[in-house]
Amino acid sequence: MARFMAVMLLVMTAGAFGGVAQAQNQATPAASPVASPAAPVTVPNYGAAPRTPVAWVELGPDGAQIARAISGPMGCPQITLDGVTQPMGTRAAASAPSYPITICETTIPKGTTNAAIGGRALHLLHGTPKRVAVIGDTGCRLAAPDFYQACDDPARWPFASIAQQVADWQPDLVIHVGDYYYREDPCPSGDAGCAGSPTGDTWASWNADFFIPAAPLLSAAPWVFVRGNHETCERGGEGWFHFLDPRPMPATCQTYTEPYAIPAGDLQLLVFDSSAASDGSAPPDQVAEYTKEFATLAKLAGPNTWFLTHRPVWGLVQFGKDRTLATGTRTLQVASGNQLPSGVQLSLAGHIHLAEALSFPPGSGRPPMFVVGNTGTELDSPLTVEVPGIDIGGVPVANGRVTSLFGYMTLESGNGIWTATARDATATPLWACAVLAQSAGCAP
Repeated sequence: MARFMAVMLLVMTAGAFGGVAQAQNQATPAASPVASPAAPVTVPNYGAAPRTPVAWVELGPDGAQIARAISGPMGCPQITLDGVTQPMGTRAAASAPSYPITICETTIPKGTTNAAIGGRALHLLHGTPKRVAVIGDTGCRLAAPDFYQACDDPARWPFASIAQQVADWQPDLVIHVGDYYYREDPCPSGDAGCAGSPTGDTWASWNADFFIPAAPLLSAAPWVFVRGNHETCERGGEGWFHFLDPRPMPATCQTYTEPYAIPAGDLQLLVFDSSAASDGSAPPDQVAEYTKEFATLAKLAGPNTWFLTHRPVWGLVQFGKDRTLATGTRTLQVASGNQLPSGVQLSLAGHIHLAEALSFPPGSGRPPMFVVGNTGTELDSPLTVEVPGIDIGGVPVANGRVTSLFGYMTLESGNGIWTATARDATATPLWACAVLAQSAGCAP
């Protein structure tokens, strides 16, 4: 207990890391005596093939490090591994008009120390990560009939600036807890906030929603990608399997995919595809499927494990005019029996467009749940209820923090304890939690 209180003292007195540089004022040019015609609005050609390959490293089952690249329709670039250059394999050939680009991949052999594509170094994971960044629900929401986010306003869609800040922090690992693709419906005529945005499950939409704003962060660290409900087969499933799923490209879109474990030094990550689960009900067919998947999870889980899911097993959000309180994903609660394997020390999720930390009483079988669904898409409203004491599946929340601000989370390891810090869009800490023995103590 003394050790834990000492950590909490450090948490409560910690300061912010690196602020955001202030924009410089520019002088206003003198007015012309004759009015000039308005300059035409230039809309980026999001659907064009990249001039240089978009490249990153992602972690897959059994800790495989996979180099991926998006190239033009003519083929794949070369990859250099420890000084030896070879062609990358083709994951998906160009298919116009939706995907006029080539997706390439190479599994990097274990023990490789250096990798590069086109002369640009790829960051590999070596040993246990000490600095982990968590982001989620990053895309710009365009959904009929009433949800049209201002994609062209950095204050209302700050994903690009957040990605740059996280890259500047130089994490060892980036975890995205799902929902990349949000541009589902056309921007209404006359709406300057999203004018010219592409829509639909296409390269152009994925490029605008994810690859362009995430560019500095894609090249800064290896990634773990979690599938979100926006990447189901009915929505953005084609893009998900083209670009981000770490397994071989399937012949058709898969509704469910098996959980898998990523060993990362002394840490284990369990990746769980909860994209198809129902939030407010527990359909028998879904419960049967996810019960099997939780059984697989129990076999995979080690003693020092993080559980990664898009839909949170436990989470808080209010909706509707009467501010109805929802307390998590009902399908997952039933399928899991409201417990996770004993080796799980914390759980990371998105889906709810807030930042949350929920801790449960000792002996409840529930590790702390951190929700990071606030990295770009339109936020959910702040809660109007007190978090401690809220009953979730028969267990009260022991303590918790919930914030409705854009931002992300950092996890840092020291003295055997992880400190999770929620940060706003300017990297300022909002609150921090020390995670120890399946519990989390949080402070402003």
